[in-house]
Amino acid sequence: APHVAGIAALVLSAAVEHNIPMTVEKLRDILERSCWDIYKYNDSKYEGGLGRGQIDAGFAMQILLAGEDQPVEQPQHVQTTAGEYDVRVTWEVPADFFGNAIVSTDAYIGLKTLEGVDFDHLPVGYKKMVVKNDKEAGQTDGIVFSDLSPGTSYYFALVAVDRQGLQSEPVFFKTKTQDAATDPDDNNRQVFQLHPNPFKESLFLAFPKSAREKKIAIRILNAIGNRVYTDEVIGGTEPYQMNLKHLAAGVYTVIITNQEEEEAYVVIKH
Repeated sequence: APHVAGIAALVLSAAVEHNIPMTVEKLRDILERSCWDIYKYNDSKYEGGLGRGQIDAGFAMQILLAGEDQPVEQPQHVQTTAGEYDVRVTWEVPADFFGNAIVSTDAYIGLKTLEGVDFDHLPVGYKKMVVKNDKEAGQTDGIVFSDLSPGTSYYFALVAVDRQGLQSEPVFFKTKTQDAATDPDDNNRQVFQLHPNPFKESLFLAFPKSAREKKIAIRILNAIGNRVYTDEVIGGTEPYQMNLKHLAAGVYTVIITNQEEEEAYVVIKH
Protein backbone atom coordinates (compact mmCIF):
# COMPACT_ATOMS: atom_id res chain seq x y z
CA ALA A 1 0.00 0.00 0.00
CA PRO A 2 1.26 3.55 -0.73
CA HIS A 3 1.11 4.66 2.91
CA VAL A 4 3.20 1.65 3.97
CA ALA A 5 5.82 2.52 1.37
CA GLY A 6 5.78 6.13 2.57
CA ILE A 7 6.35 5.14 6.20
CA ALA A 8 9.11 2.74 5.12
CA ALA A 9 10.79 5.59 3.25
CA LEU A 10 10.48 7.82 6.35
CA VAL A 11 12.15 5.18 8.53
CA LEU A 12 14.93 4.64 5.97
CA SER A 13 15.56 8.38 5.72
CA ALA A 14 15.82 8.67 9.52
CA ALA A 15 18.18 5.68 9.62
CA VAL A 16 20.48 7.36 7.12
CA GLU A 17 20.31 10.70 8.97
CA HIS A 18 21.22 9.11 12.30
CA ASN A 19 23.73 6.65 10.81
CA ILE A 20 21.72 3.60 11.95
CA PRO A 21 22.54 0.38 10.02
CA MET A 22 19.49 -0.93 8.17
CA THR A 23 18.53 -4.12 6.34
CA VAL A 24 15.33 -5.20 4.65
CA GLU A 25 14.64 -7.61 7.50
CA LYS A 26 15.21 -4.93 10.15
CA LEU A 27 12.95 -2.45 8.33
CA ARG A 28 10.16 -5.02 8.05
CA ASP A 29 10.57 -5.89 11.72
CA ILE A 30 10.26 -2.23 12.78
CA LEU A 31 7.14 -1.69 10.67
CA GLU A 32 5.46 -4.84 11.98
CA ARG A 33 6.33 -4.03 15.60
CA SER A 34 4.79 -0.58 15.23
CA CYS A 35 1.38 -1.97 14.24
CA TRP A 36 -1.71 -1.55 16.36
CA ASP A 37 -3.69 -4.72 16.95
CA ILE A 38 -6.77 -4.07 14.80
CA TYR A 39 -8.37 -7.44 15.44
CA LYS A 40 -9.67 -6.55 18.87
CA TYR A 41 -11.79 -3.87 17.20
CA ASN A 42 -13.20 -6.17 14.50
CA ASP A 43 -15.38 -9.25 14.35
CA SER A 44 -13.47 -12.44 15.18
CA LYS A 45 -14.35 -13.85 11.75
CA TYR A 46 -11.73 -11.49 10.29
CA GLU A 47 -8.97 -12.85 12.52
CA GLY A 48 -5.77 -13.08 10.50
CA GLY A 49 -7.39 -11.72 7.36
CA LEU A 50 -6.71 -8.01 7.76
CA GLY A 51 -2.94 -8.10 7.64
CA ARG A 52 -0.43 -7.50 10.43
CA GLY A 53 -2.26 -4.43 11.73
CA GLN A 54 -2.37 -0.67 11.38
CA ILE A 55 1.11 0.81 11.02
CA ASP A 56 1.93 3.69 13.36
CA ALA A 57 4.52 5.97 11.72
CA GLY A 58 5.34 7.83 14.92
CA PHE A 59 5.86 4.63 16.88
CA ALA A 60 7.99 3.15 14.09
CA MET A 61 10.29 6.18 14.42
CA GLN A 62 10.41 5.73 18.20
CA ILE A 63 11.41 2.09 17.78
CA LEU A 64 14.15 2.99 15.30
CA LEU A 65 15.68 5.79 17.36
CA ALA A 66 15.47 3.98 20.70
CA GLY A 67 18.01 1.39 19.63
CA GLU A 68 18.09 -2.34 20.13
CA ASP A 69 17.56 -2.48 23.90
CA GLN A 70 13.94 -1.61 24.74
CA PRO A 71 13.19 -3.46 28.00
CA VAL A 72 9.65 -3.98 29.23
CA GLU A 73 8.89 -3.44 32.92
CA GLN A 74 8.00 -6.47 35.02
CA PRO A 75 4.61 -6.69 36.72
CA GLN A 76 5.00 -4.86 40.04
CA HIS A 77 3.53 -5.26 43.55
CA VAL A 78 2.31 -8.81 42.95
CA GLN A 79 -0.10 -10.00 45.62
CA THR A 80 -1.87 -13.32 46.12
CA THR A 81 -5.02 -14.31 47.98
CA ALA A 82 -5.41 -18.07 48.45
CA GLY A 83 -8.64 -19.94 49.05
CA GLU A 84 -9.17 -23.67 49.36
CA TYR A 85 -9.70 -24.21 45.63
CA ASP A 86 -8.42 -21.02 44.03
CA VAL A 87 -5.69 -18.38 44.09
CA ARG A 88 -6.28 -14.77 43.10
CA VAL A 89 -3.22 -12.94 41.77
CA THR A 90 -3.10 -9.16 41.31
CA TRP A 91 -0.35 -6.88 40.04
CA GLU A 92 0.35 -3.32 38.99
CA VAL A 93 0.18 -2.94 35.20
CA PRO A 94 3.71 -2.23 33.92
CA ALA A 95 4.79 -0.05 31.01
CA ASP A 96 6.90 -0.61 27.93
CA PHE A 97 10.14 1.20 27.17
CA PHE A 98 8.21 4.26 25.99
CA GLY A 99 5.88 4.47 28.99
CA ASN A 100 2.85 2.90 27.30
CA ALA A 101 0.81 0.30 29.18
CA ILE A 102 1.62 -3.27 28.15
CA VAL A 103 -0.98 -5.10 26.04
CA SER A 104 -1.14 -8.37 27.95
CA THR A 105 0.29 -10.45 30.77
CA ASP A 106 1.14 -14.13 30.36
CA ALA A 107 0.32 -15.96 33.60
CA TYR A 108 1.72 -19.45 34.24
CA ILE A 109 0.96 -22.05 36.91
CA GLY A 110 2.47 -25.42 37.77
CA LEU A 111 3.22 -27.82 40.59
CA LYS A 112 6.97 -27.34 40.20
CA THR A 113 9.09 -24.23 39.88
CA LEU A 114 8.81 -22.35 36.59
CA GLU A 115 12.35 -21.01 36.82
CA GLY A 116 14.32 -22.37 33.86
CA VAL A 117 11.16 -23.55 32.03
CA ASP A 118 10.90 -22.74 28.30
CA PHE A 119 7.70 -20.69 28.13
CA ASP A 120 7.50 -21.16 24.35
CA HIS A 121 7.42 -24.96 24.79
CA LEU A 122 5.68 -25.62 28.10
CA PRO A 123 6.29 -29.07 29.54
CA VAL A 124 3.33 -31.25 30.52
CA GLY A 125 1.78 -30.21 33.82
CA TYR A 126 2.11 -26.46 33.34
CA LYS A 127 -0.64 -24.11 32.19
CA LYS A 128 -0.57 -20.67 30.55
CA MET A 129 -3.32 -18.05 30.61
CA VAL A 130 -3.23 -14.71 28.76
CA VAL A 131 -4.68 -11.66 30.49
CA LYS A 132 -5.49 -8.95 27.93
CA ASN A 133 -4.84 -5.51 29.37
CA ASP A 134 -7.32 -2.66 29.04
CA LYS A 135 -5.93 -0.58 31.91
CA GLU A 136 -3.41 2.22 32.20
CA ALA A 137 0.10 1.64 33.48
CA GLY A 138 0.08 1.71 37.26
CA GLN A 139 -3.47 0.44 37.63
CA THR A 140 -4.25 -2.96 39.13
CA ASP A 141 -5.01 -6.05 37.05
CA GLY A 142 -5.45 -9.66 38.07
CA ILE A 143 -6.53 -13.23 37.42
CA VAL A 144 -8.08 -16.07 39.41
CA PHE A 145 -6.67 -19.59 39.08
CA SER A 146 -9.53 -21.90 40.04
CA ASP A 147 -10.20 -25.63 40.43
CA LEU A 148 -7.08 -26.12 42.54
CA SER A 149 -6.52 -28.59 45.35
CA PRO A 150 -6.66 -27.58 49.02
CA GLY A 151 -3.42 -27.46 50.98
CA THR A 152 -1.26 -27.61 47.83
CA SER A 153 1.72 -25.45 46.87
CA TYR A 154 1.56 -23.95 43.37
CA TYR A 155 4.26 -22.12 41.46
CA PHE A 156 3.50 -19.06 39.32
CA ALA A 157 5.17 -16.76 36.82
CA LEU A 158 4.03 -13.48 35.25
CA VAL A 159 5.47 -12.05 32.01
CA ALA A 160 4.43 -8.66 30.62
CA VAL A 161 4.12 -8.32 26.82
CA ASP A 162 4.15 -4.96 25.03
CA ARG A 163 2.56 -4.04 21.69
CA GLN A 164 5.78 -4.90 19.86
CA GLY A 165 5.60 -8.42 21.26
CA LEU A 166 8.62 -7.78 23.48
CA GLN A 167 8.51 -9.50 26.87
CA SER A 168 9.60 -8.55 30.35
CA GLU A 169 11.71 -10.70 32.59
CA PRO A 170 9.42 -13.14 34.43
CA VAL A 171 8.29 -12.65 38.01
CA PHE A 172 8.29 -15.93 39.94
CA PHE A 173 6.39 -16.67 43.13
CA LYS A 174 4.85 -19.54 45.08
CA THR A 175 1.55 -19.79 46.98
CA LYS A 176 -0.17 -22.53 48.94
CA THR A 177 -3.93 -22.98 48.89
CA GLN A 178 -5.74 -23.14 52.21
CA ASP A 179 -6.28 -26.51 53.83
CA ALA A 180 -9.73 -27.96 53.26
CA ALA A 181 -12.19 -26.95 55.93
CA THR A 182 -13.77 -29.76 57.91
CA ASP A 183 -17.50 -29.63 57.26
CA PRO A 184 -19.46 -31.49 59.94
CA ASP A 185 -22.32 -31.90 57.49
CA ASP A 186 -20.97 -32.76 54.03
CA ASN A 187 -24.46 -33.93 53.11
CA ASN A 188 -25.39 -30.28 52.63
CA ARG A 189 -22.76 -29.69 49.95
CA GLN A 190 -24.13 -27.31 47.28
CA VAL A 191 -21.67 -27.83 44.41
CA PHE A 192 -19.78 -30.65 42.71
CA GLN A 193 -16.24 -31.16 43.94
CA LEU A 194 -13.35 -32.95 42.22
CA HIS A 195 -10.40 -34.05 44.31
CA PRO A 196 -7.49 -34.41 44.52
CA ASN A 197 -6.42 -31.82 41.97
CA PRO A 198 -3.77 -32.47 40.72
CA PHE A 199 -4.29 -36.24 40.74
CA LYS A 200 -2.13 -39.24 39.83
CA GLU A 201 -4.41 -42.20 39.09
CA SER A 202 -7.88 -41.67 40.55
CA LEU A 203 -10.15 -38.65 40.62
CA PHE A 204 -13.09 -38.45 43.04
CA LEU A 205 -16.37 -36.67 42.32
CA ALA A 206 -18.41 -35.52 45.32
CA PHE A 207 -22.06 -34.71 44.64
CA PRO A 208 -24.11 -31.74 45.81
CA LYS A 209 -27.39 -32.42 47.57
CA SER A 210 -29.32 -31.42 44.42
CA ALA A 211 -27.69 -34.24 42.43
CA ARG A 212 -28.52 -37.09 44.82
CA GLU A 213 -30.40 -40.00 43.22
CA LYS A 214 -30.11 -38.36 39.79
CA LYS A 215 -28.28 -39.54 36.69
CA ILE A 216 -25.01 -37.64 36.23
CA ALA A 217 -23.05 -37.76 32.96
CA ILE A 218 -19.28 -37.28 33.07
CA ARG A 219 -17.06 -36.39 30.11
CA ILE A 220 -13.34 -35.64 30.20
CA LEU A 221 -11.64 -33.77 27.35
CA ASN A 222 -7.92 -33.45 26.74
CA ALA A 223 -6.13 -30.18 25.94
CA ILE A 224 -7.17 -30.26 22.25
CA GLY A 225 -10.81 -31.07 22.98
CA ASN A 226 -10.82 -34.81 22.30
CA ARG A 227 -13.00 -36.94 24.56
CA VAL A 228 -10.86 -39.35 26.59
CA TYR A 229 -13.34 -40.56 29.21
CA THR A 230 -17.12 -40.92 29.52
CA ASP A 231 -19.27 -42.32 32.31
CA GLU A 232 -22.71 -42.16 33.87
CA VAL A 233 -23.41 -42.48 37.55
CA ILE A 234 -26.25 -41.98 40.02
CA GLY A 235 -25.41 -39.25 42.49
CA GLY A 236 -24.99 -40.41 46.07
CA THR A 237 -23.71 -39.38 49.45
CA GLU A 238 -20.28 -40.94 48.85
CA PRO A 239 -17.75 -39.60 46.30
CA TYR A 240 -17.52 -41.51 43.02
CA GLN A 241 -14.08 -42.78 42.06
CA MET A 242 -12.88 -42.47 38.45
CA ASN A 243 -9.89 -44.62 37.50
CA LEU A 244 -7.86 -42.43 35.14
CA LYS A 245 -4.55 -44.22 35.33
CA HIS A 246 -4.52 -44.61 31.54
CA LEU A 247 -4.49 -40.85 30.88
CA ALA A 248 -1.23 -39.10 30.05
CA ALA A 249 0.02 -36.32 32.30
CA GLY A 250 -1.48 -32.96 31.38
CA VAL A 251 -4.40 -30.59 31.74
CA TYR A 252 -7.97 -31.89 31.28
CA THR A 253 -11.48 -30.47 31.33
CA VAL A 254 -14.13 -32.44 33.23
CA ILE A 255 -17.68 -31.71 32.05
CA ILE A 256 -20.44 -32.79 34.41
CA THR A 257 -24.03 -32.86 33.16
CA ASN A 258 -26.78 -32.81 35.78
CA GLN A 259 -30.07 -33.12 33.91
CA GLU A 260 -29.75 -30.29 31.36
CA GLU A 261 -27.16 -28.22 33.23
CA GLU A 262 -23.44 -28.51 32.48
CA GLU A 263 -20.50 -27.54 34.65
CA ALA A 264 -16.86 -27.60 33.53
CA TYR A 265 -13.83 -28.04 35.76
CA VAL A 266 -10.11 -27.98 34.93
CA VAL A 267 -7.93 -30.69 36.48
CA ILE A 268 -4.26 -31.61 36.20
CA LYS A 269 -2.85 -35.13 36.01
CA HIS A 270 0.78 -35.67 36.91
